[in-house]
Amino acid sequence: MIKETKILYFLKSGREFRVRQGSPDEFLYGFNYLKKLKLDVSLLTETDIGINSKSGHKISSLLNMSIYWLFGIPGRSLFNLFLKRKIFYNYDIILVTTNTFGLSLAFLKKLHLFKPNIVFISMGLVNKKTPTLWRFVYKRILKNCMVLTLSAYDAKILEKKLKIEVDYINFGVDKNFWFNKHKNKPQNYVLTIGNDKNRDYKTLLKAWKDDFPLLKIITNQKIKSNKKNIEIIFGDWHSSVLSDKEIRKLIIDSIFVVLPIKDTVQPSGQSVCLQSMACGKTVLITNFRGLWNKNIMKHNKTCYFIGRPGDEKKLEESVKTIIVHKTLLKKIGLNARAVIENNLNSNKMGKQIYNKINKFITNE
Repeated sequence: MIKETKILYFLKSGREFRVRQGSPDEFLYGFNYLKKLKLDVSLLTETDIGINSKSGHKISSLLNMSIYWLFGIPGRSLFNLFLKRKIFYNYDIILVTTNTFGLSLAFLKKLHLFKPNIVFISMGLVNKKTPTLWRFVYKRILKNCMVLTLSAYDAKILEKKLKIEVDYINFGVDKNFWFNKHKNKPQNYVLTIGNDKNRDYKTLLKAWKDDFPLLKIITNQKIKSNKKNIEIIFGDWHSSVLSDKEIRKLIIDSIFVVLPIKDTVQPSGQSVCLQSMACGKTVLITNFRGLWNKNIMKHNKTCYFIGRPGDEKKLEESVKTIIVHKTLLKKIGLNARAVIENNLNSNKMGKQIYNKINKFITNE
């Protein structure tokens, strides 16, 4: 039974620190929920166990890249976790939330060099460009792991490409943190946030007309614009350039949030979208393949779709429409907050993970 199971969350560094500083808990993926149930659950990061994810040694870098290009496995992570593997042996289940850790530990387990069972929350692991040899390797090493995704479409692609069983959970945000408690009135700007390569800032910049409100873009990507109504702000979640409280204020003070996404299977923009919805904001978002929950993300109800990926004209039209229809803007924002309250919050996510782990143990 799960009550007797020792569970370890193995995460990238920085997340637990931010939570201790009063930040939201969604990037702990249900850890706090399991803690509240008084389960035997612990948390470690790469820093805690002395792993340096970056190394300037040329031979190490060459080996890392060689293994990655051949098999799709991060070589440096594989080697570091092999050396530290006994740290994990006091636990029954290791839950990992990055492809780097998930693939490395699954590879070691396949070689019988790692004992605990693995629950791997995968994000955008395979797509149409993934090499055949990589898919073959992933299929072999993930067959005996529990593989979860954060969108139904991502799970469908993994099952199709790898021929393994994949399930998904609904990512949810901290509804008590992401909340417009003081009912602040918006200022005259629109906000977009995101660093990942699937943000389509090129289309957004082209579509943003001179008579539109100020557009604030928060990213670490190297983008430029000469338009007077576009402001580019450097931001990076991992290095805490902007705190979560500062980001929350930027969201709350915006008219709405716009998220232009390329056509990816990865649930790009998911956290920012749900955080904005939790703050009662209307989110204009691309209707792309990896959109996480199409039963809940409904056009004109809980969000506003700006067309297919790369559709500059539709994006422009959507911005014009939502600026004029202030009643619709308010209605979608209220519905969006209700979605977070009832469905897509971190407690609900924790409950789903609890059920998945319990099922995994029962089926052993």
